Amino acid sequence: MTRRSMRPLTHIEQEAKRTAYKPLVFICSPYAGNIRRNTERAREYCRFAVSKNCIPIAPHLLFPQFMEEADPAQRELGIFFGLVLQSKCREVWVFGRSISKGMAVEIEKAKGARPPHPIFYRAMRGGDKEMRKALNIPLEEFLRPFFRAGGYHLPADI
Repeated sequence: MTRRSMRPLTHIEQEAKRTAYKPLVFICSPYAGNIRRNTERAREYCRFAVSKNCIPIAPHLLFPQFMEEADPAQRELGIFFGLVLQSKCREVWVFGRSISKGMAVEIEKAKGARPPHPIFYRAMRGGDKEMRKALNIPLEEFLRPFFRAGGYHLPADI
């Protein structure tokens, strides 16, 4: 590698040092079922995390590119890979109106981490009230990351 070819990387590294800290957040949302719809929603959730100055990690957008969801051994390996990535994240953000089996594994792993990862629940498309009720969590915990990041307005249906 020549000195000239290293310049772009050096520029990126210098820019990263100048910008504000952006924590890694693990995006936990449904994938199985309606894969097309759930993939698009996962992309929305990642965009939302970026808008809150975070770096989203969504393994269910990456691993299905080269692993088969229908193959139980590959699915289990994909979940394992996701848990490894989750261990590098500062927080876990749970999205959706329901908790899938894969999401339940991710949530339990986050609860058992040492120290435990903060877990934030957020249902998009008006499902906040139902999800919060089903999970039996306080409103403050439910909305904490969004007040911290700023710019969040409390929905009328909560």
